[in-house]
Amino acid sequence: MATGPANVDHSKIMVAIPTRGYVLCSLVTRLMQLQEKYPDIIYHVEQGGLSVSHVRNSIVQKFLKTDCAVLIQVDDDVVPRMSIPEMADHPYDIVGATYHIFRHEMNLPFPGVFKWTGTTYRPIDEVFGRTGLVKCDAVVTGCMAVKRQVFEHPELTAPFAMKYTDEGLMNFSDDIHFCHRARQLGFSIYADYDRHADHCPTGVSMNLLSYQYQEAYILAMQKEREKPRIVTPNA
Repeated sequence: MATGPANVDHSKIMVAIPTRGYVLCSLVTRLMQLQEKYPDIIYHVEQGGLSVSHVRNSIVQKFLKTDCAVLIQVDDDVVPRMSIPEMADHPYDIVGATYHIFRHEMNLPFPGVFKWTGTTYRPIDEVFGRTGLVKCDAVVTGCMAVKRQVFEHPELTAPFAMKYTDEGLMNFSDDIHFCHRARQLGFSIYADYDRHADHCPTGVSMNLLSYQYQEAYILAMQKEREKPRIVTPNA
């Protein structure tokens, strides 16, 4: 469902950072820049020693005690663009800024945007070169704007939790599980390809790595095409 007002008052936006102790230096710099440009936004850093789901849920509880309309969570290893407050203006319930992640079924880092196949979540096709808002079934939480009514839903009182099989194996991470539950309740989920963020696990830029991988792949394919070929005539 498309809900929530456009042009949200900045005083009704909370930008929160869930962390377990280490916040990327470049994210700290970006937060200082955002605070200078958008002083009316509420900024909050939440540190917790348990799981990241625990920290995310703690942020949600603090958010619900305010009168804010939109919560934007930014992971401690993600650097958002200066335009992230504009994510609050979209008329959709959940909007994720795209950034690159790794998964075993992809050869390159790719935006964490997924479609439900009926049994599992798979990355959407043709992820490079997209622009604007793209409807999807799940986005990663590293830079995500969520409208207040999502967290106020009685079936989402503890929105973030890993999902495990009966054998104790994880089949949904907390962000995918959150989107899965929200989608089943009728909330809309979109990826914003105009609000790229940079994912920097261990300080390595996934955006830069993705670009380097793509360039290396293009060069390898070009060399392969330029190889001399021996043509054996038909006998």
